[in-house]
Amino acid sequence: MDVEADGHSAQRATNSGSAPDVIDLFQRLERQHAGARVRELAGLEFDRITDYLGHPPSLVEYETWLSDEVREKIRYRPVPENPLKDWIRFLVHRKALGEEEQELLPLLGTVAHSFLTMLQTTAMAKSYKMPLLLAFHRDGRLHPDETPAAIVASFRSFYAKNVHGEERVWETA
Repeated sequence: MDVEADGHSAQRATNSGSAPDVIDLFQRLERQHAGARVRELAGLEFDRITDYLGHPPSLVEYETWLSDEVREKIRYRPVPENPLKDWIRFLVHRKALGEEEQELLPLLGTVAHSFLTMLQTTAMAKSYKMPLLLAFHRDGRLHPDETPAAIVASFRSFYAKNVHGEERVWETA
């Protein structure tokens, strides 16, 4: 039995099955990732996940299937290098917008887009993000000039409902 430079048997490649294909894939990905910049890594992962799923991934699918190695490398990177911080802009850059994302194109570069990106990337409990969004969105319209009192009222209204009230207990003074 011949032994290749990597110490594995040459016979491995002749066995039927997909193991050599998988090993070749991992070796190819490792070579690609080795010299890639962080922004390129996010794109390579997008391509890998697209190939695996058979369609371009949604943000949830991308985050689910994102490799731990790439996740760590992009984690604290700014918006252009981290697709998890501005998914729509990433899809525009990759020319991979689906029908749903196409509807969001007019928002790019607006105050609303900046606000949503800031809200998405600001460290706060998820249970606070929804009532905050609802404070600015009522009756199917955006209200960008809300007062602090209106935001407090939105929080109280959100958590007063039985379905949300269990999440936070409001103390009254």
